[in-house]
Amino acid sequence: MEYRDEEIDLQYKEFDEISKYGTLTVPKNLFLIGTMNTADRSIVLFDAALRRRFSFIPLFPDYDLLAQSLNIQAEFNEQDFKDKLDNATDHEKQKILSILALKKLNTILASDASIGREKQVGHTFLLELQGKPEQFQKVWSRDILPLLEEYYFDRPEALE
Repeated sequence: MEYRDEEIDLQYKEFDEISKYGTLTVPKNLFLIGTMNTADRSIVLFDAALRRRFSFIPLFPDYDLLAQSLNIQAEFNEQDFKDKLDNATDHEKQKILSILALKKLNTILASDASIGREKQVGHTFLLELQGKPEQFQKVWSRDILPLLEEYYFDRPEALE
């Protein structure tokens, strides 16, 4: 990416000199979008090298997107969600309680110095549950809880 509009020899060009595919040119209008889990401290040097060379946009849980996706309301408002619980159907309660629980959980994770904001549980766990009400419990028990158990493997009392 550092040599845009310059021909770069590919790794095995020397072994196939007649091939027209021995070089690569990266045009100026090509943008690469990648994702990276910065919570993995084993890649800290790699992470630092990338941050020196590229722009980063942090993506944290989007509760407004969940509220919209699950047809609750246009924006997440904790008090509005709590107020809706009294008159909600069982399916609506699952959706509302899941978002409230995710918000509370992420607040705790972000404030825990040993975990931090980078290890918040993402909204994508709940995003596609609108048409699958039977999946809410499964997502919490098979996806989110095991993730938390991994975070707190050395402090099971904190998991409680």
